[in-house]
Amino acid sequence: MFSLLASASWLPLLLFTFSGTIVMDVNAAGIYDPCVNEGKARFKKSFTIGLAYFPNGSIDDWGDLDPCDSSNRSTLTEKGVAISSFRVSVDEMTLLRTSRQDEDGLMETTTPSQATFLSVVAFARGVRSIPRVIRVKSTYPLLLTDFAGKHGRVSSLTLLARFDEGNLEDLQWENVGCGACGGINNLQCLHVGVNATDSRNANYACILQEDSDCECLATASASAGTCAIAAGSTEALKCQTSISMAFSGTDGKFRVLNTGSSLEDLAKYSVSDAFTEASEAEL
Repeated sequence: MFSLLASASWLPLLLFTFSGTIVMDVNAAGIYDPCVNEGKARFKKSFTIGLAYFPNGSIDDWGDLDPCDSSNRSTLTEKGVAISSFRVSVDEMTLLRTSRQDEDGLMETTTPSQATFLSVVAFARGVRSIPRVIRVKSTYPLLLTDFAGKHGRVSSLTLLARFDEGNLEDLQWENVGCGACGGINNLQCLHVGVNATDSRNANYACILQEDSDCECLATASASAGTCAIAAGSTEALKCQTSISMAFSGTDGKFRVLNTGSSLEDLAKYSVSDAFTEASEAEL
């Protein structure tokens, strides 16, 4: 299932799932709908954020499609877009994470054939981020020059929610490039989307390159210790995308939101290092 994982005070929440068929429905009841505006955001109060996953959806394919725009919903459904929704606490650093099984399921259920890449946007209250590519399979058939022939899974992204007096103004990706994996020319560095901020190399992210390292986690050989990445290990977190979410700006009572300033420090560490304590409870 899709889950939210952060400190021990957070509980996993399942709002939308898919099994065999893709679910694309933002008409959830009340507070669980990311598109519902619950009024001005307040410090430490709950806030709903959505992630929309588009199998075989390129940056250009997203265009202006917005899950909160009712006129777009039928188009998104036809394209196989799946949505997950999370309740987070304003100005607390939060980790939004899909399971490896769900990401694999999206890739496998696309028709007429299996998907060869996967992209994601964040959205809430009529605000949508730019897209980010989070997975490219080695069998990617088209536009290989877009990814310089590279393939793999993005393990970590960072998302900044910007508020002005409690009103959501923007959702920005704040990943800091590929310094941790050898720079943009390294095979473990993927071009994941355009740079919409001034962050250095924000249009690149490190990837786990070999799909086979993760695929064997689902086999019996994993328990026998023959896989490159052992099932149930902290290292296995690299086989799925974890999105670190933080906040900046001011809330509805003009209080300054500070967790956004922690993103740069957080990005210095890998997902497996920064969230070991929180993640071990989930594994």
